Amino acid sequence: MLFTTQAQELNCYAFMPLHKRMLADAPRTLSYRDAMLLNKDLFQDKVVLDVGTGTGILSLFAAKAGASKVYAVEASTLAPLTKKNIEKNGCSDVITVINDRMENIELPEKVDMIISEWMGIMLFHENMLSSVLHARDRWLKPDGMMFPTQCNLYAAPIQDHMIREDSQYWNNIYEYDFSTFIEHSKVSMCQSPSRTMLDETQVMAEKQTIISFDTRTCTVDQFDLMEKNLQFTANKDGHIDGFALWFDSIFEGNNKVVLDTSPFSDETHWKQVVTMLPNQIAVKENEIKKCNARFQRDGEAYILDYEIDNEFVRCRTDASTPTQAFAAV
Repeated sequence: MLFTTQAQELNCYAFMPLHKRMLADAPRTLSYRDAMLLNKDLFQDKVVLDVGTGTGILSLFAAKAGASKVYAVEASTLAPLTKKNIEKNGCSDVITVINDRMENIELPEKVDMIISEWMGIMLFHENMLSSVLHARDRWLKPDGMMFPTQCNLYAAPIQDHMIREDSQYWNNIYEYDFSTFIEHSKVSMCQSPSRTMLDETQVMAEKQTIISFDTRTCTVDQFDLMEKNLQFTANKDGHIDGFALWFDSIFEGNNKVVLDTSPFSDETHWKQVVTMLPNQIAVKENEIKKCNARFQRDGEAYILDYEIDNEFVRCRTDASTPTQAFAAV
């Protein structure tokens, strides 16, 4: 059976192992739960819009926090099952599941709060933020609230023995010298950003902010291009083998909750995005290294370039589908 690109995308969002992985991600799911249940004053008797509800877990949390009405929007073929599950949990009088794209729907009223778990790998993967901001601009009351409220994207240099171990591997394979392939292997590794959980000891300097924005006021076009001059101070002797990327999302309220995807926090399904440099850069403790970072959108993809000590590396993610791996450039 053939699907259009749009149908394939929606089918991906109905892929149950994807939802199981997200539900099982305790830091992710419990951050949303705590943000709502610890700030019931923001939800009591309020109208809530859940963009991309998936299995409906965030809508259920909103209902438990006291929302009088929740519009749970889900574009994928999962929506009918989500509706049944909402009914099974006794919340159909509060939660209305709408099976359509956010851009297509008409609501009978403005909402007091928008909740959504739109963040992807490298924060913007899946390109779902644009749908959330569309919902905000059209349906959120002037004094309405957004959850999450603020997001920050960070970068830090990291030390990884992978390149050195890879180089040693090629020197002797079944008693033959395959060192001819070392340089090509290094290039291949640099062209393939990976999603991994780093040990905090691998982080070679304090994180620096690439992007920081408030979901209540940001615009889609401000992410078209962002250039930053970063400055890292090495926290120990060692090597910079590449860069790691992670984010945090902040839920404002009387009880602020932070969802952190860094190497210094509990593992999430986002982990960290690691991009390797072509060559190692030796550093001494307290040595300062300057790095130019350029973040830009290329159609449906997002590209992040790093340049440090005449070394250049690019990280690219295709935003078209949630299950698609990073695309090398």
